[in-house]
Amino acid sequence: TTILRSAPDAKGILYDLPEVVEGAGALLDEAGMTERCTVAGGSFLEAVPAGGDVYVMKNIIHDWSDAESLTILRNIRTAIADGG
Repeated sequence: TTILRSAPDAKGILYDLPEVVEGAGALLDEAGMTERCTVAGGSFLEAVPAGGDVYVMKNIIHDWSDAESLTILRNIRTAIADGG
């Protein structure tokens, strides 16, 4: 929500494993961000939501092997919008 607050015209997608994002809707509602942020569940080792201009990862890459980290980054590169 920090990024969305600092960029009032931005919209976001909170993306993580389904069991991780399960309760996120209530937190976004509490923060007043449900109109600007959607929640999606999946594995970034398989794919990430397409079409974003920016992909922000916090505390992600350090937990994965080099090969898995490359897979995550390649999935983002495939999904990012032209010019993103």
